[in-house]
Amino acid sequence: MTPGQPHPPYFPLSLQVAAEAWQRLELNPKSVLADSERRLFRIRQLTEALRRHAPSERPPRAGELNLLALLNRALRHVAGRYLELRGCRVTGTHIELGGTPKRLPNLPKTLGQLIELFPPAAVWLGGEPKRYLSGTQGERRRLESLIELFILAVQNGNRAARTYRSLFADDELARRTAYRQVLAELDEELEKIAVPGLFGGTLLDLLLAPLKAAPDSLAGQLGFIRQQWAGIIPEELLQELEVAFAILHEEEMQRGFGTGGPLPVPTFGGTAEHEVEAFSPDTDWMPKVVLIAKTIYVWLDQLSKRYQRPIHRLDDIPEEELDRLARWGFNALWLIGLWQRSPASRKIKRICGNPEAEASAYSLFDYAIADDLGGDEALARLEERCLRRGIRLASDIVPNHTGLDSKWMREHPDWFIQLDHPPYPAYQYHGPDLYDDPDVTVQIEDGYYDHSDAAVVFRHQDHRSGRVRYIYHGNDGTHMPWNDTAQLNYLIPEVREAMIRTIIGIARRFRVIRFDAAMTLAKKHFQRLWFPLPGGGQGVPSRAEHWLAKEAFDAAFPVEFWREVVDRVAAEVPDTLLIAEAFWLMEGYFVRTLGMHRVYNSAFMNMLKREDNGKYRQVLGNILEFEPGILQRFVNFMNNPDEDTAVAQFGKADKYFGVAVMLATLPGLPMFGHGQIEGFEEKYGMEYRRAYYDEVVDDAFVRHHEAQIFPLLQRRRLFSGAENFELFDFFHDGRVNDNVFAYSNGVGAERALVLYHNHYGDCEGRLHQGLPRQRPNSAVPRANSLAEALGVRAGERWYCRFREHRSGLEYLRTGDDLAENGLFFSLGPYQYRVCLDFVALYDEDGAWGELYRRIGHAPVADLDRELRKIRFRPVGDAFRALLEVALRQPLAAILAREPAELEKHPDYREFLARMTGFVETLAHFAQPLPPAEAVLAAIRRQLDDLRLLSRLTGKRPDENLALAGLRRMLTEGLPNRVLLPFLLLRQIGGLSPGNEASRRGAAWIEEYLLGDALQETLADTEAPVTRQLVTLLVRHQGFWLPGRRRQSFRELFGDPAVREYLRVHWHEGMEWFNQERWDSLLAGLFVAAACSAVQTLKKDRPELLSWLTRRFEQHAAARQWAREAGFKVAELLRLGAPRAVPVPARKPGKKLKILMISSEVTPFAKSGGLADVAGSLPRALRALGHDVRIILPYYRAIARRGDAVEMDLASAIVPLDGTPLQAALHQGDLDGVPVYFVEQAELFDRDGLYGGADGDFWDNAQRFGFFDRAVLALLPRLGFKPDILHLNDWQTGLIPALLRTEHNDDPFYAGAATVLTIHNLGYQGLFGGQHLETLDLDPRLFGMDGLEYHGMLSFLKAGLTQSDLLTTVSETYCREIRTPEMGIGFDGILRGRANDLFGIVNGLDPEQWNPAADPALPEPYDADNLSGKGRCKAALQRELGLNESPDTPIVAMITRLATQKGLDIVEAAWDGILRRPLQFVLLGTGEKEHMERFERLRHRHPGRVSINLSFDDDLSRRIYAGSDLFLMPSRYEPCGLGQLIALRYGVIPIARRTGGLADTIVDPQEDWTRANGYLFDAPTAEALLHALDRALGLHARAEDWNGMVRAGMRQDFSWERSAERYLELYRRALAKRRGKNQGDS
Repeated sequence: MTPGQPHPPYFPLSLQVAAEAWQRLELNPKSVLADSERRLFRIRQLTEALRRHAPSERPPRAGELNLLALLNRALRHVAGRYLELRGCRVTGTHIELGGTPKRLPNLPKTLGQLIELFPPAAVWLGGEPKRYLSGTQGERRRLESLIELFILAVQNGNRAARTYRSLFADDELARRTAYRQVLAELDEELEKIAVPGLFGGTLLDLLLAPLKAAPDSLAGQLGFIRQQWAGIIPEELLQELEVAFAILHEEEMQRGFGTGGPLPVPTFGGTAEHEVEAFSPDTDWMPKVVLIAKTIYVWLDQLSKRYQRPIHRLDDIPEEELDRLARWGFNALWLIGLWQRSPASRKIKRICGNPEAEASAYSLFDYAIADDLGGDEALARLEERCLRRGIRLASDIVPNHTGLDSKWMREHPDWFIQLDHPPYPAYQYHGPDLYDDPDVTVQIEDGYYDHSDAAVVFRHQDHRSGRVRYIYHGNDGTHMPWNDTAQLNYLIPEVREAMIRTIIGIARRFRVIRFDAAMTLAKKHFQRLWFPLPGGGQGVPSRAEHWLAKEAFDAAFPVEFWREVVDRVAAEVPDTLLIAEAFWLMEGYFVRTLGMHRVYNSAFMNMLKREDNGKYRQVLGNILEFEPGILQRFVNFMNNPDEDTAVAQFGKADKYFGVAVMLATLPGLPMFGHGQIEGFEEKYGMEYRRAYYDEVVDDAFVRHHEAQIFPLLQRRRLFSGAENFELFDFFHDGRVNDNVFAYSNGVGAERALVLYHNHYGDCEGRLHQGLPRQRPNSAVPRANSLAEALGVRAGERWYCRFREHRSGLEYLRTGDDLAENGLFFSLGPYQYRVCLDFVALYDEDGAWGELYRRIGHAPVADLDRELRKIRFRPVGDAFRALLEVALRQPLAAILAREPAELEKHPDYREFLARMTGFVETLAHFAQPLPPAEAVLAAIRRQLDDLRLLSRLTGKRPDENLALAGLRRMLTEGLPNRVLLPFLLLRQIGGLSPGNEASRRGAAWIEEYLLGDALQETLADTEAPVTRQLVTLLVRHQGFWLPGRRRQSFRELFGDPAVREYLRVHWHEGMEWFNQERWDSLLAGLFVAAACSAVQTLKKDRPELLSWLTRRFEQHAAARQWAREAGFKVAELLRLGAPRAVPVPARKPGKKLKILMISSEVTPFAKSGGLADVAGSLPRALRALGHDVRIILPYYRAIARRGDAVEMDLASAIVPLDGTPLQAALHQGDLDGVPVYFVEQAELFDRDGLYGGADGDFWDNAQRFGFFDRAVLALLPRLGFKPDILHLNDWQTGLIPALLRTEHNDDPFYAGAATVLTIHNLGYQGLFGGQHLETLDLDPRLFGMDGLEYHGMLSFLKAGLTQSDLLTTVSETYCREIRTPEMGIGFDGILRGRANDLFGIVNGLDPEQWNPAADPALPEPYDADNLSGKGRCKAALQRELGLNESPDTPIVAMITRLATQKGLDIVEAAWDGILRRPLQFVLLGTGEKEHMERFERLRHRHPGRVSINLSFDDDLSRRIYAGSDLFLMPSRYEPCGLGQLIALRYGVIPIARRTGGLADTIVDPQEDWTRANGYLFDAPTAEALLHALDRALGLHARAEDWNGMVRAGMRQDFSWERSAERYLELYRRALAKRRGKNQGDS
């Protein structure tokens, strides 16, 4: 050995191994000694050799062999100390003890034989065996050899080491020498030297002490040493003992879950972590999230089969599927497996037996959307469609590891936990190369392929450098290693930072992120798994020897990775919901301290599955006492994607649905698994591309979800939070039943109560007192009573009502009873109760008390109905009395009498008297109603109308056939008991104007229980059926209303009451209905429609007869369709569905017929720029040779001016709110363009277009809904069949929706295309959702892809979703409105329609705006001669009282005073503007606040400022002509007309860079050669003033100034260019429409 170097251990590996054993095991001790850094590896190598060459009953284990080596070391140290205390020296001839020589003649020979049979390390390294015990080191070596002799004797008798005795068997030594006799003699001499304490006695007894303490356990022997000899064993060796025990524990511990032991109950507070409270705040949407998981490739394959078409990309997912998820209540969709996966993983999966396998979803190549899923483009399209439905997309991130061949592995192989040797020598790497790079070979261990082993490392060889690495697979210590992954090393700062940057990048794409296996990266667990402290728990196999002290670990990994992630995401991508998959009792720590928004709660699934009910109640109770907010941070689930399905764990019966109710109603985030709702049992592997079970959707299972679970999900706001959550004990006979979960929750004043019995058996008990929980302003947890939790008030007149969700039954309790006794429940096996809609009631009139005395604690179907029976008894009595007399005479007899004769009939007079009494009684409850006289007059008119119908005759056979059919229905077809009550109720419903009679009549039948009165009056077996039919006729009396195009049988069958009446039922997989009832319903609907028709059309007999004939034909067709359909619902709906009309072929280049539809048109009616476009574009299109016409409402102002030159060109009946209204069409002219005006005086004969000084007209929905319908009804009567319907803004937005529904089968509109121009997205035509019925729109339109907008009806959205193409008035605005900032809620729709959305800048009429010929100007001028402009300026200064100064620039604003126009920016910059050498002129009116502010400024700067708060067209022209600069600081400006006029009149604009301003103004900083104005970006005073200063600087340079002025005046902004672009789009729209119709057909 080189001087100064440490001595090698006496024996290689500190193990006594005979030379013969090394040879027999085919191992070279020299290589072992040369590899001292890998001692444990060599011990494992030795163990493997023992397994191969020396089989024994008990297989050898490296951990035990390591313990044996450490036992030897401990014994060496103790023996050395023992001999040292006795002054022992071994010379070449004798031994000295305490300086006294002792002769042991056989000792030298014995030591020599020991060296020969058990060569020490120095001999193996080249020393001469015979000279080993001599020389300068001889004395030390002789003493060491003596110690080894003692140890050899001891270990050969060690029963715990018998498995390894073949290594150190002393048989040959004992044969050659009497070494045990020598040791006995020496031991006897040693004992004679007295040494106090532990070292007294013989050396052999001392060394045998551990063996005697634990004869059969090496671990026990070392445990003895650790406990009894701790004071004499070196600290280093004790530390190694701890590591050795950990290594042994690695070998012994079970991998995977096994059968599973008892689940621990988490406690909170006082943990090892410093659990400071640092919750991340939720944003408004986060508590409402309901998540469903989908394994993407499997789902796409299932969708392909369900929809019978290829569905491979994300953007292929059908609309219907997204609609279904939204309808079910899901608002977050977790797509598992989106990212680019590891090719190596795919190879492994396929080699292992699945030739179709994909790579695992958790073995990733890179965080980019997989190409075969469509990449980012497909994801963006899917996201747009999802967001329209309120669904956010969720994504996985797998931070713990990557794929074996990931991008990071290729670029940064050092980022992974690795060794330069395999941790276990038995590992073999002969399998295929999994890399696609010839420079690198990657192999997993052979045992993985035949399932004989699952190695913890894979082999990575870089052929360029020759380096071989053994890189650890991802591992959580509880499972087998994930053998297609590579474990990242989070001790490396670059790894942590790279992953955080990746997470932030993904957060910019997904609003919900789930972190897979997040607990593995918590500091304490990352250390436990990979750098474990000795005794620190179960880590990854082979990692115990790589332990790090806590100080060293903290230095490398200073702060919690997840806390850093949460803080960085909050700072850079706020509003991202972060979900941690974390177990190991870390749930509270992850949300409370690390700041995750949500964390997995596996206890929910596992404990409820095992029915560890007491434990889970304890979990909830512990959280409530510690920090209730943790509850609302849980992700609750019935299966995780990598576990058995929910159905496999919970079945499909009551237990499943009971737990699902808890899932839907506990605080937190409910997560549903893929296939859970459909009842699928297959667990989808993360590598699956398809499902392998041939499972069909369990429709009954789905329907049960729809009936019981989804309604609860849709009320998640009641359940998601923990602020009002209370947990209750369920008491029976003084004991708590832990199998019953009972809790309440709510938001605001709303409360819900949930009970679930998670056990097989019956139980009953009472809820009264809650469990303690932390509460605001309370130092200790405190319990609430049930009454307190539910907000129930005690007191004499206080009651409480609630509804049970499953049965739908309602209950009534007194407040005193609930407060004193709580609530009693009986529950069967796995039965649940959900009680909702708790309301505290104060009984003012005694009605609730009377009802309680009547029903007690019994449930009823409808408490309100029962209460109405009490409160409205007088109405029912009066109606019964009326019916009794009304039904005395058949209707035929009544109609046969003349009016004068009828008035004299005593029954009729009694009828009128009782009708008067009924109306007066009803008026007492239903205010306001007209007087009884008006009602009687209405009834007389109705009888007159019916008499007219019964006597009407026609001229044609088809007319007489229809009339005969109607008479039969009036006299025979419909029984008196149906017809007369219907006519009465119809008339009552139509008493008050303004609402639809059918809605009111049907509502009153229910509200005042008139149906009950009818049924009681008839009092026979058919009475319930009669009541049903009468109610249906009142409700659907407008089905064939005059002017109504949409008669949808599908809508009719969508009414549950219609289905019940028609006896719709399932049989053999089909729905059937009843023939007789279908005929009766059709007859009633025809009579109801005839009553409306005669009311409207009786003055026009030909039209009335025509209408009756058409409707009778429809009635007959409907009867015939039913018979052809065999009374099958689906077949009837098919036969009765509108037929698509084929599109006629068009000749290329054909001149187009274009109808411009607008709510305002210059010069007839104007409120803004829309009118200018609608008046100018048609003239430009006409000039290009096309047939263009305009249509708008006939406003009062148009009538007064006499703009219509031809009156009553056509007319049509248009229904509105259940009332047929007449629409008349007049004609005018605009420079040769025909202009049509739609007249309906009640709607349009008023001052103002859209409203007045008090705001918008209340009935704008009705006004423009009528206008849109009237346009479509009137056009066929004109004979003008347009190719293009050009729509403008929200007022015309319903037209494309009507074309797609009511006119879908109308040949007149076949092939007509719609183009909608968005003039200002801010005006959206938003109205209450009830207008869907008021306007009689198809209910299917009220969806995410139709008119619905946050529960309201949007005319503009109808146009945006239904028009063929969309335009807006500038290219920049076209881009802006696709952003969240400028999209005003419609950005998602517009991004989704990006290919159909175009921007075309508005034009300017050069004749209308021409300073060379403008009569309003004091002097004309043009670009060639600007002298007139100077004189216009002087004249303007005089007119407005400004100081006459030709050199002072005038800055002008002509605008609507609105914040949108940037008036707030001007107000903020006002003082700065007036500090510049300029004059300021403002003209305009608008919002009150701006009017008031500028009014205050009007007189502050005389001679410099002119504020004109009005509008005068001539003055505006003079301001344009006299000004120098034109200010337009708009916050948004779709196009803008002011800047175009300004440029035309030689005024340089200063504007914000937005919308059309950005498209028409070129700033000198962009291009001096084309510059015509100045732009600024930020909506601030500073930015405006900076642009103003640049403009003023140019004004000081007269030549440059005049150059820019002339350039602006010469620009061509005429309508001709814009019109040509519109024509291109018209032809594109026609081609698209033609393609759509061909596709539909």
